[in-house]
Amino acid sequence: MVDRVPETLTPTQQPVPHAAAHGVIPDALARHALPNALHNHPSSGGNGSADEDEAAGPAINPLGIVSRNLRGRMKVALALSFALALVFAAAGYVVKGPVYVSGGIIQVFPNKKNILYSERDDSRLRLFDAFVAAEVSYLLSPPVLERAVASPALERLNWPLNINGMNKLKKSLEVDKKGGLITITAAYKDPEGAAALVNSVLTAYESLYAEQAKMHDSVRERELSHREQTLLGKIKDFDDEILNTGKEYGTGSIATAHIRKIAQAEDVDQRMSELAMTIAAKESADLTANVDVGDAEIKRLLVLDHAMADMLLERSKHAAELAVLESAHAEEHHTVVQARARLKVTDDAIEERRAQLATLGTAGTLTKTGSAAKPDSVEDLKALHDRFSKRRGDLQKEARELNERLIKLETLRKEREEMRELLDETRHALEQVRVESRHSLPGTVEIKSRGGVSTDPATDKRVAFAAAGGVFGGISGFAATVLFGLVFRRYRYSDELTAGHSEVKMIGILPEVQAEFPENEPLFERAIQSLRINLQLEVQSLHGSHVLAVTGPRRGSGSSTTALALAQAFARARLRTVLVDADFTDAQLTARLGLVGADGVREALIDGYLNGQLPEQPVGTLRTLPLGKAADLSDSHVSRRPLAHLIHELRGRCDQVVIDFGPLTERLVARLGVTLADQVLFVVPAGDDAKDVDPALAELLRLAPRRAYSLLNRAANDDPGIATVPPAYASLPVADGQPKHRGRNSSGPASETTIMNPESLSEASQTGRGSVVEN
Repeated sequence: MVDRVPETLTPTQQPVPHAAAHGVIPDALARHALPNALHNHPSSGGNGSADEDEAAGPAINPLGIVSRNLRGRMKVALALSFALALVFAAAGYVVKGPVYVSGGIIQVFPNKKNILYSERDDSRLRLFDAFVAAEVSYLLSPPVLERAVASPALERLNWPLNINGMNKLKKSLEVDKKGGLITITAAYKDPEGAAALVNSVLTAYESLYAEQAKMHDSVRERELSHREQTLLGKIKDFDDEILNTGKEYGTGSIATAHIRKIAQAEDVDQRMSELAMTIAAKESADLTANVDVGDAEIKRLLVLDHAMADMLLERSKHAAELAVLESAHAEEHHTVVQARARLKVTDDAIEERRAQLATLGTAGTLTKTGSAAKPDSVEDLKALHDRFSKRRGDLQKEARELNERLIKLETLRKEREEMRELLDETRHALEQVRVESRHSLPGTVEIKSRGGVSTDPATDKRVAFAAAGGVFGGISGFAATVLFGLVFRRYRYSDELTAGHSEVKMIGILPEVQAEFPENEPLFERAIQSLRINLQLEVQSLHGSHVLAVTGPRRGSGSSTTALALAQAFARARLRTVLVDADFTDAQLTARLGLVGADGVREALIDGYLNGQLPEQPVGTLRTLPLGKAADLSDSHVSRRPLAHLIHELRGRCDQVVIDFGPLTERLVARLGVTLADQVLFVVPAGDDAKDVDPALAELLRLAPRRAYSLLNRAANDDPGIATVPPAYASLPVADGQPKHRGRNSSGPASETTIMNPESLSEASQTGRGSVVEN
């Protein structure tokens, strides 16, 4: 990537007037665009690659989920599993005691062949099998169980009554059949109770079977006799209804009468059609009757003229056609209009012919003849038409009534035939029952053996249940641990953070160091240097200064310590580095640097320029910009434009700017700052709740896409992302007058560093150490 190309500032990027008045920001600021962060922001239409598609997420591995949730909790999971295994094993051994079994046998004998009604197939054998299956089901039926529960033998066992006792007894019994043998077994916790269960069921079954055998034949005969009388009554009802419906007609004669009525109606319809044509012709002829012929000769000519007769006939046809069309269509219909036009043309032709004949008659050209006889009047014809119409209505009504009666009679006849077939079948079955009453059942039941008292338990599964309980308890301990990790999700390891937010690249891991100043520990310092290299490798441009914003999901995430350590690492790499404390709520960096009360960020934002807080000559060590002492400028009063110009001025004075903005979701200025930075480092402390991290990362992706990187802080020693750390290496020498800090748990040589204020930077600049831009 090349240097930024100068371009004209937009209105929101113009310098602050107050800052321009002081002459601190050079004129080049008005001619050049703001830094890379503004170009890369989505709202500025930067050069972000549009073809960088999000990689497809990996397939879900259940074993991986289990292993990640057990990692670091294995001791707790083992202890919980061991405790639950002991509890469930003891419960399984106590709950499941030995089981004693007692059984009885019932034999079913098939009956002999029938007396009269022999069977030609093997249906009796199939019926016998069904009879045995029915007896098996009857053994566990509610009547048998209800009588067994009420027996004295079960009362001595304090057996529950009603439905609860029946259900408990049914669960304790097992019935099986093999051919004609039915075996019934009962399982109970003591041998006497098992025998009592079997014998009470057998006794109840035997008594109920004897009672029902006496009622079986009489019940069948009574039911068939009742069915016979019912069918006879229905057939009589059908006969009465057929007589009431047909009346004087039978089924065949009523069909003939219906056909005759239909023929009469069709004849009347034909007569009515002829009358309608005659009436139309008469009405057309009346229109010409009013023609003034002058004398008898003209009338004679009009009557005898063949052309006039043809035109009158044609007019009658047109009039009839017009009448039919007007009855079927509206007056505006095109067929009606065309028919009316044809009738008018015919009337004009008739009038013209009449005028010609009148002229010939007046001239005496034609001879005189007699007139025709007077036809029937139109009124008489219409009256006759009305009588025929009334007759047609009567015939249609009579034909409809005959058709309804014919359909009903046919339906009644079919239903009566069905009832007759049912009656014949019932009478046949009733006769068979009366003859074969002694052989109505396919078999005879006999109890062969009853339940005895067992001396040895049938099954003793206490050891197996104890082992199963132990296994279940052990698995439950691990399952509970995994479930706890899934419900209360935390980012404890680097791969969990990577899997949960693959769209944010993880750029480094910082180990957990038990020291007051972790940036001075060799292990931590090595991780910081690796983080610095990774951040520099992500930078595309080799020219110009670079701005790194450090933030986190919440307070206490370690963003301030990380920002300080990174700034020291950049300074040790011979880069002109400025560490800026922009956490307006909790200025930890300012306190650690001992610059509380000094001018800083707040004054620069109020004045619109840097007022000597930083020396302008380059130095080879760390320079700082504290928060400042202007308490009237709070987090909610900072705007994007002054902050952008402050960052722009810092770019011109150094190679690397490291800004601590504090928690992203808790600081308003942090949301502005991450949009202006070239890179944003999001510090996530190991073990932090996902409910705090996920919303902050989502907000970061919205504000700074493709520029955000995540960092896992305080990672455990067994984190898969932590590489092997070599022995402690030499660090920068300590400046005079600055305190030295040694890690509490560091086994190697002490790692020394210096936190310098602006005054000490001036002294350090005299050492002659140059500034080297390293990427």
